[in-house]
Amino acid sequence: DVGGVDGLHFTACAVGFELVVLANNERVELISTPTTKNGASPTTKNGASPSITRVVCSHDSGRVAVSFGSLIRTFAPTRSRLSTGRIIDYDWRETQSIISCAPIDCMQWASGRRLMISCENFLFLCHHAIFTEGSRVTYPLFAEDHSLRVNQWNRVWKCIVREPIHHIDCSPDGVYFATRRRNDETVRVWYTETR
Repeated sequence: DVGGVDGLHFTACAVGFELVVLANNERVELISTPTTKNGASPTTKNGASPSITRVVCSHDSGRVAVSFGSLIRTFAPTRSRLSTGRIIDYDWRETQSIISCAPIDCMQWASGRRLMISCENFLFLCHHAIFTEGSRVTYPLFAEDHSLRVNQWNRVWKCIVREPIHHIDCSPDGVYFATRRRNDETVRVWYTETR
């Protein structure tokens, strides 16, 4: 996926268990598979370490979200302490994690602080807790339950869909987003309502 930070563009991609960030065909960052809180690699039910299944980049904040089955890790760019002479002088550091109720089907940044997530028949909008205080985003349909555990992220909206979502795309300002289900050629356009 392609992202941006300070007006500079970069590409982030998965290579097996590693996240690679490139700028102008030059490797800027190589991040090995993150570990869980107890220091172990995330594992599947059969005990194998899953490879990265999804990578999405924010076009304005430079944040990168990576999924490993039902685990999402988010990374944010921080300026390098030492001048490296690289095109993009940033290092990506893990900031937060989200554990969903099922493997992630797709996800997309809806502005640099909100993340749309689809798993099974659920569609979620999560907003980082630091930026949620005082301004809560709502959508026309809202339901409460505990099928998504969030670490310093607030789930501000959830929708149950008939079929899993295959693709999500968001407008740059995060006001609109479009979804397409796996076995459907119809694109649905959603919009936010603010209180």
